[in-house]
Amino acid sequence: MPIDFEYPDTRIVAMFCAATVKILLTQQLYSNNREKLLSDLIALDVKIIKIDELDINFYMRKKSIKHNSKYHAKNLAYVVFTSGSTGVPKA
Repeated sequence: MPIDFEYPDTRIVAMFCAATVKILLTQQLYSNNREKLLSDLIALDVKIIKIDELDINFYMRKKSIKHNSKYHAKNLAYVVFTSGSTGVPKA
């Protein structure tokens, strides 16, 4: 689900709640000075991953491990929110 970090924190939190998002992939650039938002998301049990801080070599070594996961590229969904006429985001 794309998130515009120009949105107010309350809107972003509402979107995460409605979509039951569990992981936020972001970059340090977009999460700077957003401590309140990030702490609100962590309180919702959202894992925050800053991709520019990942140790790519670690993941390259682990890629040979097979994971038994129910999540595959074949069954992913893309959710887009609108502003909604009531001011409450709608998916």
